[in-house]
Amino acid sequence: MTLGKTTTIDYIANCSNTYGARVLKVDIDPQGNLSDLNGIDADDCPILIDVIKGKSSIEDAVINICPGIDIIPSRIENVILDNELVSRRTNLSDFFNDLFDPIKNNYDFIFIDCPPTMGQAVTAASLFSTLILAPLNPEKFSAKGLQILKEEILSLSKGFKKNLKYKVFLNKFSNKTILSDKAIVSLLNDPALDGHVLQTMIPFAQEIPNLSDEGVSAFSHLKKSSIRDEFDQLTREVLEIFINENLDVKAKNVDAIAV
Repeated sequence: MTLGKTTTIDYIANCSNTYGARVLKVDIDPQGNLSDLNGIDADDCPILIDVIKGKSSIEDAVINICPGIDIIPSRIENVILDNELVSRRTNLSDFFNDLFDPIKNNYDFIFIDCPPTMGQAVTAASLFSTLILAPLNPEKFSAKGLQILKEEILSLSKGFKKNLKYKVFLNKFSNKTILSDKAIVSLLNDPALDGHVLQTMIPFAQEIPNLSDEGVSAFSHLKKSSIRDEFDQLTREVLEIFINENLDVKAKNVDAIAV
């Protein structure tokens, strides 16, 4: 598995747990990549569509991975989430807030891995989240996707009268490629992205797919890892985690992040 939005949300969640945060990972992508990445076979597990249809409670859909980290998995049946939300005339502004109400106080952060298209479920996740995080690959198609994302966020902000916050960062970055150089210049010169670009850049690293094949992440062990250091820096920037001279950790109030 290459470094993308699923790996990003998984690594940031894992890293925040190393600072003592209680985290919930939520997979709403029908492909279930986040579930697979965490070694979860969701075939016999309740998923969000089961909860919406009343076949399961939200509590029963939560699976513990390790101390401080839980997940709500996904599988192909979640492909009808959008249709279900439309048919029920769901209030998208309150959907996830109401859905997670019985369990949200159990966690410091909720991380939602979304499918790549802006449907009803992704809209609801965006409205629920404190921050929308968008990895930007140094390629022209990803840049076009970013433009679409900005327009969608602006449209949602106006339509729902809510100030949606988002951040982008460069990933799979290589200082040896022209595309990476162009991507940096594009980001720095785009006035519409002022204040929305994170300073941390995640480089391309073969270590990530190698670890994924082993069913672990860079935060599953204490071995020296450059990619773990990069994601530690990204996590601290995203969550605004500050470590003072007494090694006390303080983070801003971020309830939920959608990627």
